[in-house]
Amino acid sequence: MKKLLSTIGLCAAAFAYAQGGTLILNNYSSYDFNGYIYAANPTPTGGTCYPIVGNGTPDPIVVPANSNTITGTQLEIRNYRDQYTTSLYPVTTWLVSTSPTIQTIPRAWNHAAVMPGGTISNNTKWAGSKFFMTDPANGGASVPLFNANIAVAGSCNSSFIPDSYSCPSGYAELFTITTGTTVTTYFEIY
Repeated sequence: MKKLLSTIGLCAAAFAYAQGGTLILNNYSSYDFNGYIYAANPTPTGGTCYPIVGNGTPDPIVVPANSNTITGTQLEIRNYRDQYTTSLYPVTTWLVSTSPTIQTIPRAWNHAAVMPGGTISNNTKWAGSKFFMTDPANGGASVPLFNANIAVAGSCNSSFIPDSYSCPSGYAELFTITTGTTVTTYFEIY
């Protein structure tokens, strides 16, 4: 009986951090989002955020202006693998860093390490983005000042990276909502 309870407890703990939930990016602005999104260890040890996973291909991810839930063109990533067949903006290669001394390792969207229940998937949670906005009405020119690094409050980088950004051209925020066991991280751009 003890072995059964231990096994159930380990499985529950593993799935509790199975990629830390869904990421939804809604771009309500009139500019195109161009960026890098990443997930990191939700319980860093020794001040490190490893493992860290971010998009490698495409780099950057581009989410067009006015892409939101109303039009159904939002970026939605439920997990590293299934996003490839369900997302309008799929990531084909994830970049995985397991420590500061090991170089980033490219992993295909269907690699065992990034599968739901895989080593990396079980130990990461959506944490932040480095992004810049471009103006589709101006030939894709960069929008002055509308670029930033932002992190989810309480994530490993949040002590030195804000969870929102504001400039004359727009506003962006990154936050997580937990309802029961469902965790959703929202990246809203206005």
